[in-house]
Amino acid sequence: MRSLEDTLGQVRQRILRARSRRPVNEQNTKAALVEPILRALGWNPEDLEEVEREFKVKRRDKPVDYALLVLRTPRLFIEAKALGQNLDDRRWANQIMGYAAVAGVQWVVLTDGNEYRIFNSHATVAIDKKLFRTIRIVDEGSFVVETLSLLSKQQLTENRIDVLWKAYFVDRQVGSAVEELFAEPGSSLVRLVRKQTGDLSPKEIRASLGRAELHLDFPVKTMAGPTSRQRRSGKKPDIARRRPMSEYRSSS
Repeated sequence: MRSLEDTLGQVRQRILRARSRRPVNEQNTKAALVEPILRALGWNPEDLEEVEREFKVKRRDKPVDYALLVLRTPRLFIEAKALGQNLDDRRWANQIMGYAAVAGVQWVVLTDGNEYRIFNSHATVAIDKKLFRTIRIVDEGSFVVETLSLLSKQQLTENRIDVLWKAYFVDRQVGSAVEELFAEPGSSLVRLVRKQTGDLSPKEIRASLGRAELHLDFPVKTMAGPTSRQRRSGKKPDIARRRPMSEYRSSS
């Protein structure tokens, strides 16, 4: 079995070649781009106890393209569209969320073979905030490998993605709250800053906070991409870190 890195390189070349040729339809996207990734992640698309195509909970239900099964139980749904399809069309996310709700499946992936969007369908928030991570195969780097690895048979069995989601969900809320504090500083924040600075007036402090551009990074010993500071400096992280909150919001 090819390693994930080798498979990504092969699929990346297929995507780049396809961009200069005629459009790739959905069936070819699945066969040439999606299924090689599944195999590299430890899934066997020919084993019906691991991967079920056109999965339905009930006969009358609409099918989802792939159901990845752990102990014969659906653990993750994948809905694949043709390469280059606009994944921003809310119909696709609504569609797969509906499939997951019927089946009680928490994790869903929407992909066009290049871009992968991972959602937590059980999160009690709006659909755009259910988005956990977005990667593109053509973007080389450790974040692509590490994110796709969360969908591997081993890591889904170990519930690795659930652990990272819980931390991410808390960090996102804390980050948003802190950024809002600086965007519209209240009297308590001004008093706190004035206590540390001494000579500055509340008016000066409010004006300064209004000029601040805040980007929060959450260093953790888990898999994630480089911080915004590391990207600007070109330095590689010495420990894995989550991406800044602003980047997660822009990717959705």
